[in-house]
Amino acid sequence: IIIWMLLFLTLLPGVSALSEQEFRDITFKVFNDFVKDNFSSKVTLSTVLLVLFSLTDNPEHLSLHAKQQNPTGKGENAVRVSAWMKALVHGLVERLGEKSDTLLKKTQSTSGDLKIVAIGDKLDHLSKILDLYPYDDKGQFQGKLKPTSHDELKPVLLVCPNSSFCVTKQCKRQSLMQHSPPRDIPTVTLIKGNEIHKNAYVLTGICSSCKTLYLADCERLTNSDNTVSRMYLNSARYLKVGQSIWVDRVFSAAVLNGMYSFHASAAAYTEFWNNSYSENSTGKIT
Repeated sequence: IIIWMLLFLTLLPGVSALSEQEFRDITFKVFNDFVKDNFSSKVTLSTVLLVLFSLTDNPEHLSLHAKQQNPTGKGENAVRVSAWMKALVHGLVERLGEKSDTLLKKTQSTSGDLKIVAIGDKLDHLSKILDLYPYDDKGQFQGKLKPTSHDELKPVLLVCPNSSFCVTKQCKRQSLMQHSPPRDIPTVTLIKGNEIHKNAYVLTGICSSCKTLYLADCERLTNSDNTVSRMYLNSARYLKVGQSIWVDRVFSAAVLNGMYSFHASAAAYTEFWNNSYSENSTGKIT
């Protein structure tokens, strides 16, 4: 059966990636005012971010909810908090547990369906602030919501040594100095799991006493005869695999498991990765 399923999938036409829209560019003041006016003063940052990303990551759900607020079919009535929105709120309440009470003001101490409706009303308001609402003020449909790109929210990643001090015996825990001036720090492509992060920065530490260099995946020292010794670290978080490509443990483990499990060559896995995840030459592995 599995073989027939795979053969069927190979006959399907290729599906192009869905176009995305930029993350909503509202001011922090607008967002902050909404949180202060609608949530408890004890609400945590993690709870607020969970609510925010639950909205931006579910455009199809918000479209279904908005349609019930703007009925066009015969016998349909406008619903302020639809069953679609209630389903999302139920998921948030299940995830947050007692912390879900912080999504209400103190004066809104409710439970059961009343609590679901009260939170749903707030999320509906927030979706409109974020412009995640495909209807205008006159109830006219403006087009299907696109997935929200989170590229602008990706962190600045630094590939750093795992030690904060020199571990050679003669230096006695000497603090490490940053080896290169900020403007000369090299940038690389970092692959974490199956996600490509462009322009990550590689930082190198140096002991001011013995001049040992500390990188994210190895330590490099100059011997008395001017030869260089490298010691690769089993505890390294990242590993350099190319001239300008670093990878994390999840990716490197996937490569090994793929080659062992499917008896794939390095070239075959490289082709699989580039065809499946790499958008362009920047994220390709060679």
